[in-house]
Order: sequence, then C-alpha cells, then structure tokens
Amino acid sequence: MEDFECRRLVTATNAQLFAEAHLISLFLPIWNSDTGICWGISMHGDDVDTRSNTRPPWDVLHPGRSWTMDQKRKDSKPKAQIIGEIEQHFISHPVFKDRDHIIELFLEAFAQDPLIAAEPVQDDDAEPKQNDTPD
Repeated sequence: MEDFECRRLVTATNAQLFAEAHLISLFLPIWNSDTGICWGISMHGDDVDTRSNTRPPWDVLHPGRSWTMDQKRKDSKPKAQIIGEIEQHFISHPVFKDRDHIIELFLEAFAQDPLIAAEPVQDDDAEPKQNDTPD
C-alpha cells in the first residue's frame, strides 16, 4: 500500500462531476477506464459467464480477488502488454513533480477568458444611459 496516496477534494453539490472530469483529464490515471490501460480496480465480481467477462488488466497485474481467478476467465490483455502500455503512458505523460504547477493548471481551468471578461455586459432591458447612442 505504500505505492498509493489518497487526496480529497471537497466541492459544492454537483461540482464534483466537473472536478472529477477535470482531475481525470489532468492526471490521466492508468487505472481509469478512460485511459484504457489498467482498468478494473472498481469492479465488484461479475460472474465469469456474464457478458463473457475477461479478467481486467488490474487483476492481471494484481491477482488475488477470488472472483477474477476463475480458470474460465481469460486475461483481457497479456501482462507484458499492460506493463508496456504503462511504461509508454508515463513516457508520454510524466508524473507531476511540482505541487504548485498542479494547482496552477487546476485553477487555469476555472479562469475566465480575458477577452470575454473585458467586454462589458449590457442588459437589453435596461434604460439607456444619457451618453449611450442607439445602434
């Protein structure tokens, strides 16, 4: 377990969907199904005959969950392929080493476009100001 670390992000209701999607796109975790590399960590024991399930890459690398060890269940990918995909992933997407850089990238996602922000917002129903001229 020394290989794993957990952090929490407290958000307003429904903001967690945006935060989760952004964190996944920022960190590209190999165990997330979106990366297609080592998914299966959150699976909870589908029967081997259900949808002809294969052994998830997570369980190919981390054998031990009894429901994945059925001999009828085939590996979804060979172990060497999974390891190669992980190595290539970290070559293409190096691990962040600077916490401040992570925070900067995260906050950039919330930044407002400066060109849009520079344009004043005008209420169409508002009375024109004295110095306003009609179009």
